[in-house]
Amino acid sequence: IEGYADIAGSVTGNLVVNATTAVEVVITYGAVNVANINAGSNGKILWRVANTTELRSALAYPAAYNRGVVMAADCYYNAGTPGAGGNIDQQSAFIIAKSDAEQAIRDYTGYIFDGGGHTLSGSATNQVLICYTNDAIIRNVVITSNGLNMNGLTIHRSTGVKLNNVSSINNGKAGVIINTSEVIANKLSTSGNGWGGVNVDSKNIANAKFDFSDGTSTFAEKAKVWVDNVSAAMHTVTVPAGWTFSVNVRGQEMYHPIGEISPGAIVLNGESYATLGAAITKAVSGDIITIGAGIY
Repeated sequence: IEGYADIAGSVTGNLVVNATTAVEVVITYGAVNVANINAGSNGKILWRVANTTELRSALAYPAAYNRGVVMAADCYYNAGTPGAGGNIDQQSAFIIAKSDAEQAIRDYTGYIFDGGGHTLSGSATNQVLICYTNDAIIRNVVITSNGLNMNGLTIHRSTGVKLNNVSSINNGKAGVIINTSEVIANKLSTSGNGWGGVNVDSKNIANAKFDFSDGTSTFAEKAKVWVDNVSAAMHTVTVPAGWTFSVNVRGQEMYHPIGEISPGAIVLNGESYATLGAAITKAVSGDIITIGAGIY
């Protein structure tokens, strides 16, 4: 249960938020002097933001009084040129828990990013939005680079992340990158992404997990969900009933509904083959070898 208290306009003097069970405080603000905010022992503020400037400011507020953000409008930011080199601020248009990026202790654990049904877009070297903290909740948002050569959403070295009613569309690379992270998705949708929907990648560092087994997520691309670094055996993908996976010619696990052929897949009598030659050798007269889009 979340209760909202709105304070309109600028806040002056001291703002004291007392810890209250299961209640979030939302401030619609003009200019808030964050130095004068006292969130008490456990009270944190869920910031309602009206534009890009407010969003980027609120994302950077210290964890001590930063429960999360709620967007009240579409937001766009240009942080850098896709594909170019850059520091952490240029790699992403928007950052959840920047200070948690390389920490063992995640100060922003449980952070809420609520898009309020609005669109988050931008330009950067790598992605529109990145999450660096555990148990984050990202919900009710459309994420897009509007066709630029970058990813939509990246979850980086974070566990317990939940995606709820998130759309990542029209990105030049992947809709979602799960980078050595653990993610559960509900009503996730991807479409129009150049590489495909969701890339699960352990980077040979730590286990990567993706669970969309409730069956509410949709992926319009031919490459719906795929795993790199398969040989590392450091990944777990939990799928809905009626889904399976095949290994394509690049050694990637491609997850898809049963009966659908993913890009690069070679299938004979329900079995996947690593090379077209191997399938031909195994086939007998009258067999049909089905191949996905690709170069062989």
